[in-house]
Amino acid sequence: MRLAAIVDKVRGERNTSECLLVASGTALDRNEGLRQMIADCCGVKVRVLREGEATSRGVAVLVAGILGADCTDEGDAEADVWGGVCEPREFEKGRWDAGRERQRRVTEAMARAEGW
Repeated sequence: MRLAAIVDKVRGERNTSECLLVASGTALDRNEGLRQMIADCCGVKVRVLREGEATSRGVAVLVAGILGADCTDEGDAEADVWGGVCEPREFEKGRWDAGRERQRRVTEAMARAEGW
């Protein structure tokens, strides 16, 4: 749920409702259930990138986007670098939204208790 809060923050900064979460790693590549859970929780499409140095590529795409480049083309010349993809399921939205709200309240309560 913390990832969902970060995705929301990035969406707000970019002033867009459209978002693609590019993830990497063997667990996400092999486990569609985990990808689907992240897509549902964050409310965004999740796509696996099967490539070494995925973090470096992600930072480059982020910086290019900030500089105004359009990096949304998914038609990579090397199609095998892309793994599975999951779309958020609308019928799961209410359950995840409720969980995220509970998490937000717990986090705020802990911050108040610590005097933050």
